[in-house]
Amino acid sequence: MARSIVPITAMYLVCVSGGQPQPKSFSVYTEKLLLKPGQVHNGWSKPLALPKEIVKQFMNRTMYLKGLQLDIVHIDPISGAETSAPLSRVYNHHHALLAGDSKTLWYIYNRSKGKDPLG
Repeated sequence: MARSIVPITAMYLVCVSGGQPQPKSFSVYTEKLLLKPGQVHNGWSKPLALPKEIVKQFMNRTMYLKGLQLDIVHIDPISGAETSAPLSRVYNHHHALLAGDSKTLWYIYNRSKGKDPLG
């Protein structure tokens, strides 16, 4: 039976605006993945936009990423409740993050989709 999971990436950033840095965090979600027991997902995910409030805050400014954390979650289709998927159900061996402007990220995605990122 396929199980729906959603990788979530929480990014932590430091906002520097004159005074002391003000750490903030935000999350972005990939599209839903359906995996069967023992199945491997080893492909590119579509580029994701940053949350609108983050884009607005850093328009024409530099944003420094302080950290990155990945979690794989299950979202209940009825309640919308989010729970971390336990390692007994799904395991994340590695992941990569590409950051950049939308045009460049879509170019990379379109040239790479359907190909194994590891060769």
